[in-house]
Amino acid sequence: MTSQNFSEKSRIFRNYSGMHIPAFWEISIPAQTQYNNTKCELINDLKLLNKSERELVNSRTEAKMDEENISNYRKKYSFMQEKQRQYLKDQDKYVTTIRKNGFEKAHSHESIVSQKKKLDDIEERTKPIKSKLDGYKGLPPSLDLAQAEMAEKENTLLKLKLQLQKEVEKIRFWFSFLLLAI
Repeated sequence: MTSQNFSEKSRIFRNYSGMHIPAFWEISIPAQTQYNNTKCELINDLKLLNKSERELVNSRTEAKMDEENISNYRKKYSFMQEKQRQYLKDQDKYVTTIRKNGFEKAHSHESIVSQKKKLDDIEERTKPIKSKLDGYKGLPPSLDLAQAEMAEKENTLLKLKLQLQKEVEKIRFWFSFLLLAI
C-alpha cells in the first residue's frame, strides 16, 4: 500500500449522523441505502413485536377475566338450578296442601271464570222476567186470574233468585278460598 493510498483511506469524513468516521469505514451509497432500509424494517419489526407483546398481555388479562365471568355464570346457573328444584318441591308441597284442604278443579281460576260467565248469562235471562214483573203492577180487571198468574211468576222469580244467590255464594266462597291459598 502506498502512503498516498493509506492517507486517502485514513481521511476523516462526516456521515449522516454527524459523527466523524475514517474513510475506510465509508460505505457505498447502495449499501448504505440497503443498510438504512434493513434498519427501518428492523425498527418496524421491533415496534410490531412490542405491540404484539402488549396485545398478548391484554388478551391474557381478558382471558383471565373471561374465565372469572364464566366461573361466575356457572355459579349463577347452578344456583338457579338449585332454586328451580326447590321451587318444584315447594310447588308439590303446596299442591298437596291445597288438595288436602278440599281444592278441586271446580275451584280453579278457569272454573270460577266459567261460573262467572254462567252467572252473567243467568242475570241476562232474568232481565226480561224482571221487566215482565214490572208490567204486572197494573193488574188486569180479573183479580183471581191476576193473583194466580202473579203467584206463579213470584214462585218462578223466587226460585231464580235462590238459584242466583247460591251460585253467587259458591263463587264468592271459592274466590276467597283461592285468595287465601295464594
